Amino acid sequence: METSGVMRVFVVDDNELARHLVKDLVRRQGWEVCAEARDGQEAVEMMQAHRPDLVILDFLMPVKDGLQAAREILTMQPTARIILNTLYLTEQLRASAQEIGVKSVTTKSDLRSLQDALNALLNGPDPAPN
Repeated sequence: METSGVMRVFVVDDNELARHLVKDLVRRQGWEVCAEARDGQEAVEMMQAHRPDLVILDFLMPVKDGLQAAREILTMQPTARIILNTLYLTEQLRASAQEIGVKSVTTKSDLRSLQDALNALLNGPDPAPN
């Protein structure tokens, strides 16, 4: 975890274009994309091997959705920082995500919200949930 001073980010989304956009945004921050996955189950299985500093996790995915994956990831690695990135942002989803320990919930329809969440991570070790 962040041994070289560079944030290691795990990008999880079933949509290849969405993964590409998020990876580009992460790299523009000067961070490393240490892994990527196409669904929540794959993300859970890959967590131990990659031990990222941050997971950017899509909500609606096949096999296992983002909330289920976040719950399992935080059980395995309680200090993991997770941003849930979704097209379907509702207050109920935001509340459910924060209840299990997700740091931030952002909307895919506005890349600025993800950019803001990443900037919050740059400016502090543990951003308040938004």
